[in-house]
Amino acid sequence: MLICLFDSQGIVPKEFVPQGHKVNQQFYRAELERLRNRVMRVRPNIKNWVLHHDNAPCHRLQLMSFWQVKTSLGFLNPPYSPDLSPCNFFLFPRVKMHLKRRHFGQ
Repeated sequence: MLICLFDSQGIVPKEFVPQGHKVNQQFYRAELERLRNRVMRVRPNIKNWVLHHDNAPCHRLQLMSFWQVKTSLGFLNPPYSPDLSPCNFFLFPRVKMHLKRRHFGQ
């Protein structure tokens, strides 16, 4: 599984979840902390940013709400709607372009 953040300039950081590892609230919060620090280093001119993520259980837990308040980060949890998914319009087309005509083994 891949966790990545992107903006209009491209992918900022990306992290691969180790195979067989479950993404629970503690893992997700620690990962967001690492990604947040990376965004602050890579895009220092962006002071206020909003994280748009889906409604996976680890994204909606109370611990995440406390972390959001602590970090003053804006979060969007839209309903399941492809019209609101930036991944469909920005990320996935770029990934598909890079993977075009590549074949992967087992």
